[in-house]
Amino acid sequence: MTGDDLRKAVLTPPPLPLPLIDRFLFERCVLMITGETGKGKSIISAQLGLSCSLPSPLFGQLIIAKPRRVYFMQCEGSVEEQLRRLHFMQQAVGWNPDWLYWDARKADRLNVLSSASFQRKLEQIGNAFKEGSPDIVAIDPIYKVCGGDLAKAEPALALIEF
Repeated sequence: MTGDDLRKAVLTPPPLPLPLIDRFLFERCVLMITGETGKGKSIISAQLGLSCSLPSPLFGQLIIAKPRRVYFMQCEGSVEEQLRRLHFMQQAVGWNPDWLYWDARKADRLNVLSSASFQRKLEQIGNAFKEGSPDIVAIDPIYKVCGGDLAKAEPALALIEF
């Protein structure tokens, strides 16, 4: 693209993606929550999933205009621990079970480096809801689905492809 072509394109940019969560998460976009171990990333991710299923404002502030189907892959920690967290969260946040699918199956965990695992998980995600595909797929934490070091090209590219 020449400089003139670029200037013309910039004058009429493509429309912004639709917000799933106002000023926070947009359609067809990736959001990555990072931080030190034990600082609450999983709690934030879980609350995001619960809030989007209703909808209710995320953290009491960020508007979610309509309910979203959320497929949540819990890839770390015990199911029991997560159920205890969700028990307390849902009292404050609430959630809609018809719009939330919680995948905590360790035996069936995604490995993006395995084409069979990759395809199987895509099918599971596609079939999780009676009506339509999920609007949001949450993976907590992402390094557990890579089967390797995310700093290396192969696992990182496989995750991006997924």
